[in-house]
Amino acid sequence: MNIPTLDTSHINYEDVYEPAEDSYLMLDVLEKQLKELKPPTICVEIGSGSGVLIGGVASALGSVNAAYFATDLSPLACIATVQTGNTSSVPLNVLCTDISFGLDRLKGSVDILLCNPPYVATPFEEITAYKDDLIKASWAGGPRGRNVTDKVIRLCKDLLSPVTGRAFIVLEQCNDVDSVMEFTTEEVGLKADICGERKAGRERLYILRVSNEIS
Repeated sequence: MNIPTLDTSHINYEDVYEPAEDSYLMLDVLEKQLKELKPPTICVEIGSGSGVLIGGVASALGSVNAAYFATDLSPLACIATVQTGNTSSVPLNVLCTDISFGLDRLKGSVDILLCNPPYVATPFEEITAYKDDLIKASWAGGPRGRNVTDKVIRLCKDLLSPVTGRAFIVLEQCNDVDSVMEFTTEEVGLKADICGERKAGRERLYILRVSNEIS
């Protein structure tokens, strides 16, 4: 299944996180994964930014049997996601909120969950300092770069469909991938593996795949 890279020329990247190697790695992984998974009916992206991930998936799968939801803390990112979705002719339900607040009705029904979180390791104080600078908040991840990542992994327990649900989350080596895997399996009680990896400049990126299936 080919996932198109959507036009984002309408976006001002001074205000919204620009798609980069992390986004493109995720798209490459999703192209392979969607061929193997049962066609999803509910797809969610947490922290949608430009909207290229959820918009690309929506464009590839269509809207006949699936609904697409996206959240972002930044109002400008939410607008960008809506506009990007419009280029794919597939409606996106976009909610301006912190992580997944307001998505309670989707509990246990999400087939595909996507997240490219702020993963750069920064002092925790920088997260608070960036509360009024949302473009910086899009990459500042706190100690080990996991302030958002760990929260999203915990949410997977409630949001993912028990059988078909899969989450795909971007990690960087500074996040301590082995520790993330242990946290996911031992503390949260989910299945986890790495389904994609790429070197991008000084970063080594990974895609963490999470599901409710415990082997």
